[in-house]
Formats: sequence, C-alpha cells, structure tokens
Amino acid sequence: MIDRQQPEEALAILTRLDKQLTNHPQVLKLLKQVHLSVNDWEGLRRLIPRLAAQKLITQQEREQLELKAYRELIIFEAKNPTNIERVRGLWADMPDYLRGNTELIVLYTEALLHANEEPIAERLLNHSLDNHWDARLVKRYGLLNVDAARQLAKPKSGYKSAPTTPSCCSPVDACHYVLASGKKRWNTLKPASASAPMAKCVPSLLASTQA
Repeated sequence: MIDRQQPEEALAILTRLDKQLTNHPQVLKLLKQVHLSVNDWEGLRRLIPRLAAQKLITQQEREQLELKAYRELIIFEAKNPTNIERVRGLWADMPDYLRGNTELIVLYTEALLHANEEPIAERLLNHSLDNHWDARLVKRYGLLNVDAARQLAKPKSGYKSAPTTPSCCSPVDACHYVLASGKKRWNTLKPASASAPMAKCVPSLLASTQA
C-alpha cells in the first residue's frame, strides 16, 4: 500500500494494527516509514522512543530523526505567533542534547521574537553563549532590541574567556552583532566599551556593508 502511494491510508491501517499488536517490530518499522513519507513529525516524535526501546534504530539514527522531527515541528508551529506555548512545550520536551543544537536554538529564538517574547529570547541566547560560543548565536544576539552596553559586554567576555578554543568564533565573528544596529550605536559606545579586536574590526565591517 505504501508502494502504491497511499500513505495516509496505510497510516490509518498501521495505527489500528499498532493498537492490536503493541510494539510489533514490523508494524513499528512501517509506521516510521509512513510518518516520514507524510511528514507527520509529531507522530514520528512520539514513535522514536518506542523504536529505540525495541532496538529498531541505532543511536545515530535516533538522533538524526529527533533533530529532524523537532526542527520541522518548531518551524511549522512558529509560523503562527499564537502557537508560542506549543513551541515552548516542544523545547521543554526535547532531549537535553538537542537544546544545545545551534540550529534549534536559533529557530526557537526566532519563534520567541515573532511572539514578542524578547526577554525570554535574550535569556536563552545568554545561557546558550555561556555554554557554547558560536558565531551564529553571537550574530543573533546582536539583532535583539536590548540594552546596547549589555550586548557589547557579551561578545567581549566570550571571546576573552575562550580565545583559543575551536568552538570560539574569531574577533570578526564576535562583532557581527554590531552591524544589526549600525554605525550610530557603534560610535556611541566605542569609547567606553570597545575591546582592541572589536575596535579594529567593526569599522571595516560597517564600511563593507555600506559599500
């Protein structure tokens, strides 16, 4: 039936079979196939722990499926700002290791901002940058409409605390966030706040975007 391109009907039949033959390996494997074919990410999300418990997927496959399911669910729910509680629920439910995934952090941040939850987004990015210094998170942090001096302190402290680690972004990456606010903010804060690397790279970055 799946081969005949009737996945919705197959899903209905397999769901009924699953109730009668709980955790039957073949039924679970077919359910995984059908959930993927119809983009049923919620169904897949709920199925993954059962697949793992029956040793029907490897740990690597489990992580790949979980990342795919949560990413697609957040993208879908975030389209409507009124679904923010649903998005927050997904974030709370996901495995701990996924909450350290930069792509998911950025997606969740965007969903929070779309729903006018900027204070929560700032706390999320602050916490994430404390645990994992990443250029994409630094850049997104700079787009927040928050106190500029507080924004400047974050990349400076992060770069200073881990200047030689592979996961640490370069001085240029660390000042990308300034571009979000433009030259006026930089000129206002430069005398009191700029570190040497930032003072060197920001003017050139600003000039390149205005060229």
